[in-house]
Amino acid sequence: MAISAPVPLYYTIIEYLMREIEDGLIGPDEMIKSERELMETFGMSRTTVRKALDVMVNEGYLYRVQGKGTFVAKKKREHGLNLFVSNSEEIRAQGRVPSYRVISCEVVNPRPSVAAKLGIEETEKIFRLERILYADEEPVNITISHIPYKYVPGMARIDFSKNSLYNVLESDYGLTICRSVRTIEATFCGDKDSGYLNAAPSLPVLLFKGIMKGRFADDAEERVIEYFFSKTRSDKYELHIEQVRDLGDGRG
Repeated sequence: MAISAPVPLYYTIIEYLMREIEDGLIGPDEMIKSERELMETFGMSRTTVRKALDVMVNEGYLYRVQGKGTFVAKKKREHGLNLFVSNSEEIRAQGRVPSYRVISCEVVNPRPSVAAKLGIEETEKIFRLERILYADEEPVNITISHIPYKYVPGMARIDFSKNSLYNVLESDYGLTICRSVRTIEATFCGDKDSGYLNAAPSLPVLLFKGIMKGRFADDAEERVIEYFFSKTRSDKYELHIEQVRDLGDGRG
């Protein structure tokens, strides 16, 4: 006979708050009941109430404002994996306003691992761009792009706080973007990026790594144009994957 594990007391508070959110009784950016009110409502200790709220904050359903209280977070945004769109295009499609903050924009020699991804010699120069993407002034991800400099001479002079990288590649350098190959893994924000993303170092984030391939107008050959990696806040975004079964001749 299977023995059910006891349900922690704080789950009662989580279920209550989730129903309030899902039924629209508390909307995004609205403050929930205070810890004291929840203690009185459920007859539970402050430790139990705080545990429930901590879980919901860590899962991205709530957020805290120091000195004010705990609020309902905006709904997570979906990342579609089947279509290639730039980060700024995706933010606009959500009805939000994208913006960038440039951390570094320079021409440097690549690390051996980066040169290998780009298929170039370690002695060749690359253009390296590190930026934070914001949606409605809220940090969403931090991305580092590496591009062989021979393909993009003069790119370091462009203001990438105001320009989309892929738009510049297409309009200024005659590139046609063909495809992107990405891997995704879970990791933590880390000390270095926590300040950039306005998040705790322990916050789980989605780590994207990959290459972007394209062709130039005067060249039919498809080339690796970019190697990138980025950290995206998992409490703000979720992945959306659509899979289609190959039915072959229909005999399954």
